[in-house]
Amino acid sequence: MEDAQTSHRDIHFDGAKNVRDLGGLSTGTGRLIKQGLIIRSDGLGRLTGADLERVRNMQLGSVVDFRFASERQNNPDRLPTPQPRTHLISFIPDGSIELFRKTNEGDLTPENAHLMMCQNYAGIAKNHAPLLREFLDLISDAENLPCLFHCTSGKDRTGVMAALLLRLLGVPMEDIVEDYVLSNRLHQPVDIFRPTARAETVAVVMSAHADFIHAFFTGIEQAYTSFETFAAEVLDVNQMRLDAMHGLFLA
Repeated sequence: MEDAQTSHRDIHFDGAKNVRDLGGLSTGTGRLIKQGLIIRSDGLGRLTGADLERVRNMQLGSVVDFRFASERQNNPDRLPTPQPRTHLISFIPDGSIELFRKTNEGDLTPENAHLMMCQNYAGIAKNHAPLLREFLDLISDAENLPCLFHCTSGKDRTGVMAALLLRLLGVPMEDIVEDYVLSNRLHQPVDIFRPTARAETVAVVMSAHADFIHAFFTGIEQAYTSFETFAAEVLDVNQMRLDAMHGLFLA
């Protein structure tokens, strides 16, 4: 398990704050995820010229952007030329808009915000299964690798997709959670909260609490009996495909 304050998988950018390689994480059988193949990030709209050179050196096969059109319009990605293929898989967990509204009204307590975050995460797999499957299909194609995937802060949408992939690759749950909570260290500011929002409630909404990612997997088990059933019947990841993914991503 990694120290939550330091990660040898961190990738330094001047204009992005929450960037790290999933490579180097170990599976339960001791195999390592290949380095430089799967990168998770927050928004790319503030990348500097030096950052663009860093991205160019990654030789990305694709970038996956989970943001909505309005988010992309307000802060479009900066990418080097020639640009890697960009795939748009736009979603936000159901309940998030209501959560943001209640936060901005100033009446939502931190405790209730925490509960709403857990509820929102618990519904992601059931409410957004086709998009989860689309992402897995995309990164399972070697032509799209290396792949960098991101949202705005690199915490919720990106965090769920990273956790899902790590679980399929056999990374132990404690290490999946550890990777998720690393997003508490740094991420880019967001502009969705008003002065009327309580600072302590905003802090909860913007946190990467272990309870949230646990809720995601608990929601899967409650809706589909087990993670394995969800993977096979909903994500179309049977044993043959799982073996192929292991061969692609694991050293």
